[in-house]
Amino acid sequence: MKKLILIIMVFAVFACKKEKKSDTPPDSATPLNFISLTVSDSILYVNIPTTITATATGDELTYTWSAEWGTFIGSGAVVQWSACHAATFVITCKVEDKYHQSQTKNLNVKVK
Repeated sequence: MKKLILIIMVFAVFACKKEKKSDTPPDSATPLNFISLTVSDSILYVNIPTTITATATGDELTYTWSAEWGTFIGSGAVVQWSACHAATFVITCKVEDKYHQSQTKNLNVKVK
């Protein structure tokens, strides 16, 4: 009976052991590379959405968009953005891979 209890205890310890996750990408990972951040229109106008594209490579990428002013529509690598008044704005995109490696780019746009 003692052997059975010991076997159950050993099994329980190893079965419940959590695997430690690492933020270090394995050698087989595609390196994160934020290549470019571009806007589709050369002239932007108040309340007219424009397409903004983030081009990046890596494993299971997520995109976080921000700007002090304006509205984003959509998510992922391609979004729409518009502003409600004329000015020069900074749009920021952060790209993060599944290993929590990240890169950020800014884009200055002028709205008329």
